[in-house]
Amino acid sequence: MVRSTIPPEALVELVRRLVQLPHRSRERRRLIQETAQLYGVSSDTIYRALRERTKPHATRRSDCGSPRVMPKVELERYCELVAALKVRTSNKKGRHLSTGNASVPLPANQNGARWVWMRASQLRGYFMK
Repeated sequence: MVRSTIPPEALVELVRRLVQLPHRSRERRRLIQETAQLYGVSSDTIYRALRERTKPHATRRSDCGSPRVMPKVELERYCELVAALKVRTSNKKGRHLSTGNASVPLPANQNGARWVWMRASQLRGYFMK
């Protein structure tokens, strides 16, 4: 079976005509049935197309995939610092430092004039601003 699609212009025209009619009107039902017959689809398909038309569509941000606060190079550097702290530190029993307890220096402002020490558990919130 060949799937028939309804042109967007036809849906816009149909919506324009439906808005003028009262809800639950026989005329609305007749208009939907005529449109369905014209395009060789069921009236349910027309209603579905009208519903899909009003749904919001997902759009991607222009900076998708890149961190908002810091450049990717700096972010990778801090991730390397956290990993190095985890690998190089251990307690008397030979266990490694947990990620949440690792402390990393971060610039306090955009100029990088001051530095703040943050625990790795706080980094997630810092980068997601």
